[in-house]
Amino acid sequence: MKTRQRKSLWLLWPALFGLFAFAVFGRQLISASAEADDSTVPKVLLGEVQHETVSKLGPRNRTDVGIGEDVRLWVDSFGEGVSKADLTGEINWNVTGGGTVYPLLGDSTMLNVSLSDRDGQLNIHVLYRPLPADSRIADQVAIPYPDVPQGPLDDRPVEERQADAEWLTRLSDLRRMMNGHETNLPAVEQQARELLDGHFVPANRALVQFELATIHAQSGLQQPGRVIDLAQKALGLPLDRSRRLRLQAYWGDALRVLTGNHSFPQRRKAAATVYLQGLKETVRYELPDKPPELPAASFAFGAAEGFDDAKYQRQRQREVHHREWIRVRHIREMVNHREVLKRQIVSVYRRKPFDLRELKLLANEILQDKAETRRLADSVAAAQVGRD
Repeated sequence: MKTRQRKSLWLLWPALFGLFAFAVFGRQLISASAEADDSTVPKVLLGEVQHETVSKLGPRNRTDVGIGEDVRLWVDSFGEGVSKADLTGEINWNVTGGGTVYPLLGDSTMLNVSLSDRDGQLNIHVLYRPLPADSRIADQVAIPYPDVPQGPLDDRPVEERQADAEWLTRLSDLRRMMNGHETNLPAVEQQARELLDGHFVPANRALVQFELATIHAQSGLQQPGRVIDLAQKALGLPLDRSRRLRLQAYWGDALRVLTGNHSFPQRRKAAATVYLQGLKETVRYELPDKPPELPAASFAFGAAEGFDDAKYQRQRQREVHHREWIRVRHIREMVNHREVLKRQIVSVYRRKPFDLRELKLLANEILQDKAETRRLADSVAAAQVGRD
């Protein structure tokens, strides 16, 4: 019988973070009395991190979670008299101990617990990143609004892209180097260079660029410019739909915390441009409003009455079930990407200064879908008055 590896989930309670201009990363920033270095930075006291497992098996607020399990995380408050619309900075999530968060920014995210060779403790880190003081005053330096590269789609499984088992093992080793803000990024870059060295197959280079972008994104966005650069490179190469959409979410999040004298409205519009181009990919498919349930496990045991070859029939049944499971899983992934991208758009346009007109014009231009634009605008309007 296989035993299920489990991890203990530790939520590191955030408090008042008064860091100015995206200062120091790679530390556990927990201090209830920290003051802002700049008096113009509002005091934001993040409330306790709440969590709830997606699985309804057992208590939803348990801290003992299994490999592959999803856990919803959210911050319950932002300080006395501070609303979501008043936030001038970004809430940034990362995980140490084996896991990823998606999206990276916002008052809520989804944690996926992953296998790790580290100890069984999983730590959630939440950081409030205020914008530089001068970037909230005027539009001083424009951000070029990005055009997402359209590389060819390649939905083949990783194993079909690359038959070299040793290379695949090294790619897996690269992925396991990810450890939130404690990730050794120089070592990661070196490992990626070795994987790319002399390897010119575009589909495989795309996988390395994707993993490298993911590791940088999941490290607490310490180098947002590097995340953007890697996302652009990977999106110009053959990638499957799910990886493309995740990279576009990372890219948009990185634009929101990019250092420089960019005003919040500039960052918002640039990020929304990337989010919307990703959302357009999901709109092309007739996705359900809610993700479908995965098919129940199939147990094809015993003889199949009426067939001469029972073993063959059981194998066929397993293959049909597996294909259906893959199909439904893909739909669930696409629905999840759609909802994440929509939520990120809503999260930046529900904040002051409100500019619903800008969003409508941008969405109409990119989505070219009036109904989807209207639904998106309605969601933002509801969020602006606190009905989200």
